[in-house]
Amino acid sequence: MAHLKKAAGGHLLKSGDGHLVNDCEPPPDNSCNDCDPAIPDTLFVTFSGLGGDWSIYNGKRTLEWSQACGWQDSVLGLVITLGYFVTVWRVQIADKSSCNIHWDKMDAGCTPAGVYSTGPFCIDGGCDDTGSCAASAGATCVVSLT
Repeated sequence: MAHLKKAAGGHLLKSGDGHLVNDCEPPPDNSCNDCDPAIPDTLFVTFSGLGGDWSIYNGKRTLEWSQACGWQDSVLGLVITLGYFVTVWRVQIADKSSCNIHWDKMDAGCTPAGVYSTGPFCIDGGCDDTGSCAASAGATCVVSLT
């Protein structure tokens, strides 16, 4: 819940346009593609059907905005990322060299949420389980706002 500034007499302060004034620090200035409304600073990704080395990532994960048009897992950092590249949103799991899997979603730039239906694309030569790609062939990736 937001903390609202109060005047000395205990009354809530309002800005010149009549809005209540919040005394919390603002969230990062997410200017990805100058979207209006802005893409939220927190997004969620849900993986299903991952096998091999990536089976531990099945389920819902929280992604936090990091910079430009990039989000990363709130716990694992750059192991799980979401980014925008020209006309493509990409979700990637890359926990080892030559051991990564990713999905793409074609978009004009302001809609990262949805089913990432292009993919998965993967490389498993550096994985502990070099059958990870085959084990994840039917895996799905969905990005959501909640």
